Amino acid sequence: MSRLKLLSLLALIGGPFILAMNRFEAMQKQQIDREGIQVDAVPLTKSARRGYNLAIEYPVGEGRTERAHVKVSRSLYDKIDKVEHLPIKYLPRFPTNVIVVGEPFDMPEMNIIGIAALLGGAVGTWWFWIRKKTIVPPPLPDPAPPYLSDIPAIDPNVDPAWREARERAYDATLGKCVHVLHEVVPVIPHIDVYVYPPNDERPEFKLITSGMSDRLMHAESNVPPQMLRAELIFYCSEPRDEYEKMLRYFAHFPHDVEDWLGDGHTVPINEFSKAMFGHTRFPTLLFISPIVLAHREMAESISIDGVPLNLLWVVPITAAETELAVGSGTGALLKKFSEHKHPVLFNPERQSYV
Repeated sequence: MSRLKLLSLLALIGGPFILAMNRFEAMQKQQIDREGIQVDAVPLTKSARRGYNLAIEYPVGEGRTERAHVKVSRSLYDKIDKVEHLPIKYLPRFPTNVIVVGEPFDMPEMNIIGIAALLGGAVGTWWFWIRKKTIVPPPLPDPAPPYLSDIPAIDPNVDPAWREARERAYDATLGKCVHVLHEVVPVIPHIDVYVYPPNDERPEFKLITSGMSDRLMHAESNVPPQMLRAELIFYCSEPRDEYEKMLRYFAHFPHDVEDWLGDGHTVPINEFSKAMFGHTRFPTLLFISPIVLAHREMAESISIDGVPLNLLWVVPITAAETELAVGSGTGALLKKFSEHKHPVLFNPERQSYV
C-alpha cells in the first residue's frame, strides 16, 4: 500500500475523530460553565507550545489550592501579563478540570482541521480505492520471497526486545494467551491488547495492554522515571470489544495529552460510560496498583530501556466514590474497598460503596 493511500485512509478516520473530540471537549466545558464554582485564579506561567496555554493557581475550598493548565485565546494570551486575577470555573468533584470565564468552549481551528482532513480523506479514498482504474497486467513474480520493507515502521525508537520481554513475562504469569487484539492503525505508540483466559490460578479473564510502556509518559521532574512506563490490566468475566477499546484508548491517553497516569489517578469518562458498561453508574476510572501479588511482581520483573514496568489496574467507580477519592484522597476510597472486600473481577452491576 502506497503512503498516499495510507494517508487518505488515516485522514478519513482522523477527521471525524478530531471533530468528535473537539465536540466532546466543548460539552465538558459547557457542563463546567453550567455547574461549576467561579473563583479568581492567579496566572503563573504561559506557553505558546501547541496552542496558547496558561498555568494557573486557584482556591478550591478549606484553605486548599489547586494548579491546572488551560488553553486560552490569542487575545487573552497576549494580555495575560497585565492580568492579576483570572475568573475561572471548576467542578468540585474534578477540581483540575477548569474553564476561563468568557473564553470560547470549542477551538474553531480544530474544526477546520477536522473538516479538511475528512474532505481530503474522502477525496483520496475515492481517488485511490473507488474510481475505475486502467487494468495493468501484474509483473512477473520475483523469485525471492516477499518482504514488508516498503511498509513504514511504527516507531523506529522501539526495541523489538521490549515487546518480547513483556510477552514472555505475561505468558509466564498469566498463562496462555488466547487472542491478541492488534492495533490496525499505524499510530505511536503501537498498543495491542492481550487476552488471557481463566486458569487454575485465577478464575477471570485478564486483558492487558502491550506497547503503552514503549514510550515514557510526560510528567514534571519530581516524578520518578519508574512511574512513567506503564501498562494497563483489566479483570472481567468475558472479554468484550468495549473493554478492549477502553484499555487501548486510555493507554494512548497520556501520550496524546502529554501527561501521565499513575497509582491513585482518576479520569472522568462521563457519557462514554454507557457505551462501555451499558449504563452510567461508573462515570470515572480509577487507576491503582493490582492487588494480585503475582501480577505486581510480574510487572517489577520487566525492564523497558532500564526502567521497570508500572502495572495499573483499571477500576470503574461511581460518582459518589469519585467524590470521596477526590475530596479525601484515594486512601479513603481504598479503605471502603477493603471494608466491602472489593473483588478483582469487574461487576457491571456493582452498587456504590459510598
